[in-house]
Amino acid sequence: MKSLIFIAICAVFLGSASYLGSLYFFGNPAPAQKIDNGPTYALALTGDQDAGRLLGKDDIEWRKVPDRKKTDNLLIGKSPDASRPARAVLIRSGLKDDFLERKDYLLPEEKGYLAALVGEGMRAATIPVENYAAYSAILHPGDHVDLILRYTVTVHNGASEIAVRTLLRNVRLIDTDGHLSKTKILNKKTGTGDSTQVTLAVKPSELEILALAEEKGTFRLVPRGSGKALAGVSGPSELRERDLFPKDGAPDVAVPRIVRVMRGSDVSVLTLGPVKLRSAKESEK
Repeated sequence: MKSLIFIAICAVFLGSASYLGSLYFFGNPAPAQKIDNGPTYALALTGDQDAGRLLGKDDIEWRKVPDRKKTDNLLIGKSPDASRPARAVLIRSGLKDDFLERKDYLLPEEKGYLAALVGEGMRAATIPVENYAAYSAILHPGDHVDLILRYTVTVHNGASEIAVRTLLRNVRLIDTDGHLSKTKILNKKTGTGDSTQVTLAVKPSELEILALAEEKGTFRLVPRGSGKALAGVSGPSELRERDLFPKDGAPDVAVPRIVRVMRGSDVSVLTLGPVKLRSAKESEK
């Protein structure tokens, strides 16, 4: 028992001597320094966005994460110039400056992507548009447009005239640069391949309207502004050539006057001089 106590006292003495010796010869050890890896960046929204929004390069950006914020579920980047997810669609609405989590969006190769892009209860309709090139630099998925149909109608005297109709109002673009339908088709008017297909999110009842209208004429897009004006509802309104240019309306057609003369069982036909049929505008006067 005495030997064990002696051994313990010797161990304590030797340990203390070793510690005091290291302090005497080497001094106090330098404190451990915290490694600074620089700021942490995460993807954040640049503005308020609704679910179904196809995120473009201007919709998200890398921002410095505050030191106090947890980064476990955020999308972390090494620098503000790091690559961003391409053609991601939001599956929940977000506010400006919100940091994105991976569960907040879907990529094109993931299940449910197209359904999230189109929106609940809506349908994806791909149509040819004549004038897309005029707006290709400013139109983006998620923008709202009016859809105009340009076609030709036949009037009462057999002549034809141009007519336009606002076919749909306030429809949302879900594809504008051909990723869903990257093709150019023949322009019915010019015979050249300058009509580009775009994809719209429409109501089920509007699919038949688009299918019939595509056979009738050609489509043109008109971008809409933001705000309360977007509360417009779908509904056709037509304007004909004669409504704008009544004097240049359908030309008069000269037709012969035919008179049938019946005398008992005898029937004779008399052809008189031609007479001009008046246009509808003149007939109303």
